Amino acid sequence: MLVKPGLSELRTLDDSVFDHRCLRRIADIQWRHHIGNAEGRHRVFGHRDDNTIGVTILKHRLRWLGHVLRMSSQRIPRRALFADSETCWKKRRGGQCMTWCRGMKERCKGLASVGPSRLPCWSPRVGATQWLETLSDMSQNRSQWRSCCNLLLSS
Repeated sequence: MLVKPGLSELRTLDDSVFDHRCLRRIADIQWRHHIGNAEGRHRVFGHRDDNTIGVTILKHRLRWLGHVLRMSSQRIPRRALFADSETCWKKRRGGQCMTWCRGMKERCKGLASVGPSRLPCWSPRVGATQWLETLSDMSQNRSQWRSCCNLLLSS
């Protein structure tokens, strides 16, 4: 398989073009209005933010994850998040490859090494929800959770 040089830059450019097209459609900005991309972002998000849509979505996902992890164990969103699949469970053919939990575990992998120590819960051999328990302990302190989220968003 031959890969053309500069393809990754082209894909990044395509992603930003797609982001701007979606934002313009949300804000009902048409081509004849002559409004720049920064102004379109301001109209949609309500503030001047240079983050891409992917970073904004990740920020909101992390905030929601911290909110759910601080809930009591009897609340339905937390019980749904910590629901453990059966031991003989297998993915159906053509089923979902990347679940929300797997995606968040992958995104939060940057928290696995804190200084010289390494948190053991991110290895593939541990239980499916042990990493959530570690994040639950981290999220109990809101300022610590915010700094962890900022660390993940900056990387």
